[in-house]
Amino acid sequence: MTFALSVTMFQLEMANWRKTKENRNKSIARRGRTKETGIFRIRGDLAMKILVFGAGVLGCNLARNFFRAGKDVTLLARGAWGESIQKNGLRIKDKFSPRMSVSRIPVTAELKAEDKYDVIFVVLRYTQLDAILDTLRMNPTKNIVFVGNDMRASALSASLPEKNVMFAFASSAGHREREYVASVDLKKLKGNTAYLSRLIDANIESYRAIKNAGHEILPKDNVEFEGAAYHKTCLRFFKLMCATSLGKICASDHAMNAVDEMSALNRDLKAFFDENGAKYSVWQELEQEVAKYLK
Repeated sequence: MTFALSVTMFQLEMANWRKTKENRNKSIARRGRTKETGIFRIRGDLAMKILVFGAGVLGCNLARNFFRAGKDVTLLARGAWGESIQKNGLRIKDKFSPRMSVSRIPVTAELKAEDKYDVIFVVLRYTQLDAILDTLRMNPTKNIVFVGNDMRASALSASLPEKNVMFAFASSAGHREREYVASVDLKKLKGNTAYLSRLIDANIESYRAIKNAGHEILPKDNVEFEGAAYHKTCLRFFKLMCATSLGKICASDHAMNAVDEMSALNRDLKAFFDENGAKYSVWQELEQEVAKYLK
């Protein structure tokens, strides 16, 4: 399960936000192009003030992306990790780059009631969200974007009635270096087409349950999830992940370091299946096989 914000969605939100600001300020921000990066930066009173709430792998990648784009971004990071970022900058080693990137991003250890941002991106584990809802309620920031895996979008929106709540998914992954990372060796699966096909069948069971519950299937490319073309595309993707380091970076690193989150998502997704009378026999078989990892 992987996460980093969709550029398309973010650009749509930026467009809506800019329109509101333009009407309020009766002016349009001047834009400039830097010689060093070629990135367009927003200047003047339209500079968006952003807080990234959470300094795990996804939060750090998101904060760095905003920072590189010239945004006024602050990263909420606590403890020794937050102190390290303040002292040494946000250091990220990209898998396919020989260099370590260092971004001098402002860091805060808390979200105070008087702090105001144009938007807060909440990038926490699924099991950590309830603990910060009161903090978000007491803060005046209206725009809240939850980034990552989530089975309770409606409940989260209802719990913050005074906020403009949005949801996003991310495409970055990895792990924080500490002592070591426990990871599944996905290379052993690359030749096991039968097993990978079972994973796809479980995925199709999930899509079928979502569709039968009356929800729209997104992205649009996946509407024909029952067809042979979808199965073939997924199989190619899974084999690629299993044969390369992409599987470790994008799936197993996070799953093995967030067993509590995986377990909670599995529990709530099964509850969704049961509430809607869905059949998910393949999912249940796979669950039994990985039971030793689930809490």
